[in-house]
Amino acid sequence: MKRKLNEIMDNKIDENELIISFNNLTLKPEKKRKNVEYPWSEYIVYIICKNKIKLKSFEEIEKSFEETIPQGYHMDLILADKKKVMNYYNNFWNFFEKLNLNVLNVFLLGKNQNKIPEINNIHLNHNGKLKADIVLKTNLKVTKVTKVTEVTEVTKVTEVTKVTEFIGFSVKSSEYDTLTNYSVYKMLPKEQVLSLKELQIQIIKEHKLSITKNIYRQNREKYNKLFSNGNNLNNEYHILLNNIILEHKEDILKSWYKNLFGNLGYKLYTFNGSNLILDTLSPLLINIKPIQNPAKNPEGAAKLFYILYDNEIPIYKWEVRWKGDIFVSPQILTFKWNPEKDTIKLLN
Repeated sequence: MKRKLNEIMDNKIDENELIISFNNLTLKPEKKRKNVEYPWSEYIVYIICKNKIKLKSFEEIEKSFEETIPQGYHMDLILADKKKVMNYYNNFWNFFEKLNLNVLNVFLLGKNQNKIPEINNIHLNHNGKLKADIVLKTNLKVTKVTKVTEVTEVTKVTEVTKVTEFIGFSVKSSEYDTLTNYSVYKMLPKEQVLSLKELQIQIIKEHKLSITKNIYRQNREKYNKLFSNGNNLNNEYHILLNNIILEHKEDILKSWYKNLFGNLGYKLYTFNGSNLILDTLSPLLINIKPIQNPAKNPEGAAKLFYILYDNEIPIYKWEVRWKGDIFVSPQILTFKWNPEKDTIKLLN
């Protein structure tokens, strides 16, 4: 093709051959990345919290957009599956209605956590990583009951309705969305991180593979097979990493808990399209156990899996894996435990 382009410039190729040459070209359509900055699910939660009247159709939801709302939400909505959107809308509406909140204001934060001064002031004391996507400012109804006389036991009821309370919603598009993406290496002692890195490089070199990142990116499957696990841990790197995680599990759990359930200054609900969840875990009751891949029909993968118990009840699962690059720290991805789809199989 390069030769023909040169000939075209020098007028050494006729018009018919030029047409044939360009007809043989295959143009690959540009792949569009999924919108992660402005997911339509956040807008659905926002509009339900703000509107007191239930919208009945996708078209009504689309028409509800205001100029102050980032257009990215609108673009993501019109590209979404209408049936899925309406199912999501109706599910959250049913949960939200039961909360019976007296809403004064609704803040759509998304990625702009520090954009609104009133909410930013609340987050200044936040010591965790997870924050709300939507924050409500509400009037909390507080009922004060006092006895007039102990003899007659007559009571006087006084209602105080001007107590401000903030409530947050962390919005997930589905139950499969990850709740965390934390670096394992940042939770471990430096000397043990160094041991893991050295062992990883040793394994790669023993199999005559390069530690150059560009070569790795072109041959990911070969590298991933070196660190793949089945019903047991099948490589020295993951055996060592698992032992270190279990050895330091108390410190890791404390760090994980602090990041996920840090002091926000408001209740934080999580909505995943199916359930509205308000977790009130005690870090003292959480424990972890290494398990096999909890999927019903698992295949070998370069991952570790753990089940998290709260007072012996399965609540979360960890998937410890690399995200796109094996030369950086594996990440702790957290998911809600699904008893209908997840299975508990301890490592052999």
